[in-house]
Amino acid sequence: MWDKIESFLGDAAPLIGTLVGGPAGGVVASMLSSALGTKNDPDAIYAKLQSDPAALAKVRELEISSQVQLRSLAMQAETHRLASDTQRIQAVNATMQAEIHDHTGYWRQAFGYIAAACFAMEVSAVVYVLVWNPSAAGSATALISSLTMLWGVPLSVLGITAWHIGAADRLKLGDTSFSAAMAKRKK
Repeated sequence: MWDKIESFLGDAAPLIGTLVGGPAGGVVASMLSSALGTKNDPDAIYAKLQSDPAALAKVRELEISSQVQLRSLAMQAETHRLASDTQRIQAVNATMQAEIHDHTGYWRQAFGYIAAACFAMEVSAVVYVLVWNPSAAGSATALISSLTMLWGVPLSVLGITAWHIGAADRLKLGDTSFSAAMAKRKK
């Protein structure tokens, strides 16, 4: 029901409309019900907004008179959202870093072997078509050009992963080349 109130107040009192449906909704709903003289209940507030033409004016007045408090609530809600996003991103980063240093997650290597096998099958199929069915060569070249984009991303990921793993391994063996130095710098 708060979403109906939020959309109803959209143009008249956009700040209250936005906040009533978010994390600060309890405080804003209390302010709203007090200003309208209703229970702190979404059905009661919505009914009052629809039935009383003066209710919208009261809500506008509330938004103007409580501008500082409402903006503070909006800032707190946004700060909370950003903190939550930051925690989620940090958890993903920690997982990725642990996986890189652990070397027990072999999904990248498995993906590499699977991608190599699929690529070999694709090339074999194209060679087969070109050798045994030359009349379909135009279709084969069109297929190759369309699959180039498809293979661009996974092969790039595999190449970068292989480079990082190889550079880290060379660094462990005492290699002081440029690539090993770059791998050390990234740690």
